[in-house]
Amino acid sequence: MDAFRIVVVKSHIGTAETDRASYLSALKHKPDVVGLQGSSVDFGPYYLGASQCNKSRTKMKEDLELVLPAALSQNAKVILGGMGYAGTRSRVDWFLEILREVSTAHELRFKLAVIYSDVPHDYLRERALRERIQHLELSGNYLTPEDVDASTNIVALMGAEPIVRALSLGAQVVVTGRCCDAAIFAAPAQWAGFDRGLAWHMGTLMECGGLAARPQRGDVALLSTLNQNHFIIESTSSEARCTVESITDHQMYERPSATREHFPGGFFDASSATYEDVGPGQVRVAGAVFHPSHQYEVLINGAGPMGFRSISIGGVRDPLVIPRLGQLEEEAKARVSRDLGEKADYEVRFINYGIDGVLGPYEHRREVLSKEVGVIIDVVASAQELATDVAARLCGILDARTAYPNRVLGQRNFAIPFSPAVQELGVAYRFTIDHLLPLDDPLEIFPITLHKVKGDKWRLLS
Repeated sequence: MDAFRIVVVKSHIGTAETDRASYLSALKHKPDVVGLQGSSVDFGPYYLGASQCNKSRTKMKEDLELVLPAALSQNAKVILGGMGYAGTRSRVDWFLEILREVSTAHELRFKLAVIYSDVPHDYLRERALRERIQHLELSGNYLTPEDVDASTNIVALMGAEPIVRALSLGAQVVVTGRCCDAAIFAAPAQWAGFDRGLAWHMGTLMECGGLAARPQRGDVALLSTLNQNHFIIESTSSEARCTVESITDHQMYERPSATREHFPGGFFDASSATYEDVGPGQVRVAGAVFHPSHQYEVLINGAGPMGFRSISIGGVRDPLVIPRLGQLEEEAKARVSRDLGEKADYEVRFINYGIDGVLGPYEHRREVLSKEVGVIIDVVASAQELATDVAARLCGILDARTAYPNRVLGQRNFAIPFSPAVQELGVAYRFTIDHLLPLDDPLEIFPITLHKVKGDKWRLLS
């Protein structure tokens, strides 16, 4: 193709803001593909472990109703990657219910491909027994059957190949489980025959929408126009513009290297890439190279329960308490430990916002500058009742019974904004698997189902 146009609607489906005008303006360019990402591990292991979505269903539907009918009316293909946030089969199916409602309401007709990314426990347990599956970061740490058994859900981060296959089967809309954000945009470019280095480079810059513009606007759309040896990227909002600086800044976003990034099947190298302002808000990018790997690997993530969580939230404003808050918390923890004994199975964490609540041990400004401090008492225990008991004991000690030098009155130290003072949050999860799984076939663990959609009538094709 001489030119191939891809639009990213916004940074993430279901986020609060959506610049409708920016998206509709992007559609005037007659894009071939509209893409949107939907999954992450940014909010911790709970959503994968419990197979839940951290976005509002109402907002997800609102975004889909904006994106899907308008894109299909322009004959653009729509790729929705990582739907349901967790990327698990149950969350993808949950998203498909929303998709069915939208297709019914707007009487849409299209061919739908669904690509799941769950890794079966039996399959992975058997492979862990017979081969070494290396941890992503920890050298010498290999996946064990115990890791698999400790996981309620395991998903693989798919690359471009399953999406390319779905497009080759004639899909007009593709919905996936967990996948690389950049693959949502790199895959259709590869399907259209463009160089993989160009495709992956474009994908890494497009994935978060207007975060690659200035000022950063996660709610605005970006448009990339690919040609044989370059692409031009631009914002379609009058309030945000792409520049060489904004594009290269985004290339460093959440990455250990500004010029190299690994994906399933290899890595792209942008060390020889060129960036040029070619018009108002337009940047021409060229020169990245893709290097295939000898072994195709996908990242697999697992999460499973670690206990039950109870928390208590309060505020401290006493200028005599704040400088010695850490000491008082340790004393309270020791007192509870003596009362309950060594056999009680629980862990305690204090989060002190205003001191080091964000950075914790990495906080470099050790002086306390705040006049008040927000405290979260976080307890994870083997049983919910025990977690609540420990949190209540700690809350009570910090609230009224802590002695310290120069204390004059016996009023409470801990201002508690909620009733009950201790909140039970249920099962707490941890990440259990973060390993690289070798595959002989890029489609080996990514089943694709094809459906024919006519409004409320869905027919399975294959």
